[in-house]
Amino acid sequence: MITEFLSSWPVFGPVYLTAIAGAVLLSVVGVLVVARDQVFLAAAVSQSSLLGVAAALATFAAAAARANAATCDPAWRPAA
Repeated sequence: MITEFLSSWPVFGPVYLTAIAGAVLLSVVGVLVVARDQVFLAAAVSQSSLLGVAAALATFAAAAARANAATCDPAWRPAA
């Protein structure tokens, strides 16, 4: 299992580093939020992450629709 991880490093290295950095930073923010009893900051962080997920899905859907429109046969497109 570790050999597969290491063999995928040239392709997914930046993704792994970003995930590790995000985990470290969010854990520090989580400790600070709990230590200071700032409950609303925790809600804001969760809402902003949900916004990021929604933006990623919308971007992917738009790119997929554009790619599908570019490769679609004109005879199969609905009449406008």
